[in-house]
Amino acid sequence: MYSLKNRRQAVRLGFLLSSMVAWGGFHWIIYVAQNFGGMPLPLAIGLLLLFCLVAAPQMLAFLVLGERLRFRVERFPLWLRPFFWSSLYVALEYLAHFIKIFPENLGNTLIGFLSLAQAASLGGAPLLSFLPVFLGASLFYLRHVGKRAWPSVGAGIALIIGLLFWGTHERSVIEARPSQVLRIGLIQHNLDDAEKAFAKTSARDVVSIIVNRLLDKTTEIAAEKPDLVVWPETAYPMTYPISGIIGRGGSFAYGYANLVRQTIKQIKVPLLFGGYLSEMKKDYNAGILLGADGRVLDAYKKQVLLVFGEYFPLDNWFPSLKQINPQMGDFGRGPGPVPIELPLAGGKSVIGLGVNICYEAILPEYMRGYVKAGARLFVNLTKDSWFGDTFEPWQHFQLSLLRSIEHRIPMVRATNTGLSGLVLPTGETKILSLPFQEAYEVINVPVPVQDPGLSPTLYTRFGEWFAQLLLLLSCGMGFFIYKKR
Repeated sequence: MYSLKNRRQAVRLGFLLSSMVAWGGFHWIIYVAQNFGGMPLPLAIGLLLLFCLVAAPQMLAFLVLGERLRFRVERFPLWLRPFFWSSLYVALEYLAHFIKIFPENLGNTLIGFLSLAQAASLGGAPLLSFLPVFLGASLFYLRHVGKRAWPSVGAGIALIIGLLFWGTHERSVIEARPSQVLRIGLIQHNLDDAEKAFAKTSARDVVSIIVNRLLDKTTEIAAEKPDLVVWPETAYPMTYPISGIIGRGGSFAYGYANLVRQTIKQIKVPLLFGGYLSEMKKDYNAGILLGADGRVLDAYKKQVLLVFGEYFPLDNWFPSLKQINPQMGDFGRGPGPVPIELPLAGGKSVIGLGVNICYEAILPEYMRGYVKAGARLFVNLTKDSWFGDTFEPWQHFQLSLLRSIEHRIPMVRATNTGLSGLVLPTGETKILSLPFQEAYEVINVPVPVQDPGLSPTLYTRFGEWFAQLLLLLSCGMGFFIYKKR
């Protein structure tokens, strides 16, 4: 920061860092743009280059503001300077998530240190981002001003060690809490996307292969008497007529829907599956819950749509934009994070399921809405096959892990080609299989028993309080040093 010569150099370095984040973390955009958007390779590369400019806006803003304030910060006491820089970065990271397509935090990288990652239940990912930035800034001052910076270095080390010990204790406390075990069957059918298959053979053959494969595996694992079976996002590859009336898709769609209903009624196991709903001439990407009698109990309609994949920006005002790429989806938005109630055996109790689809699982505030509404288990339905043999499925899975830690709620994840599995309230995982492998299994999911005397986590109660506090503090300190003569 202090080696920057002028604002122009800060801007260039900011765009360079943003580009490094995009190329290192999101180069799979090229693959998706080609296979999902039907773009030629040069245009797909161009799309990634554009994304490079906005992939990490917090870094650009941090360098530009830092170049402006770098010498004024020296007016602070030495111990306060690292705190200002780390507060400023976390505040900008928090503001940036309002405009980013794929929100990510520096703190997400600490999920590999599970004991330290437990701090997310206190202040979410921003608290985890604060730790390395504060320690790094303190070490910078130690190098440049000498032993006078040891107090801030010691504070950074003490904070990290303290949270490590607290996190280790917290993990043992969480594991010892009473829980209600649900047996959930996950099916990863490892079949190509129906949209791709439709271009190679008839729709009737494609639907027959996919639906019958899913039903065969569901019948197989039903012998283990699970409480629920889960299929991935859009596993049912056409509109599901939840009203029982023949609608879009005609008798073809209704016939397969009836086959699903009859199979579930026969095996007597509830089924939650991804499919399409059609209401008021609008299609929805949905999660549909069938009871043990095969009837529709409830449905969740995806609310946070993926730009350029499930909708085109400004298409409501400029409908002609949809003609640029007719392959793009044009889905409606659901009402938001509303839990679905799953009746348990005997119908004497229910459990709230926070059903979410695809990358909704990486959105902290959205997932918090489920918990505030009474969800006790997250269920993520995902279709990651569009990303091919890249590291995106691993990245997608990793970015969702903190949601379970933040609220001490487990998450089950069903994908068509992987990664499927279980995330415990401590962030520990059980992966069903590697990507692009067929897998199906009934897993035991420990759902914490609700205790009226047990307070929710600090993050559940107050959300992004830590980032918002640092935003206020950094603005106040920045205003003070900028105006002080």
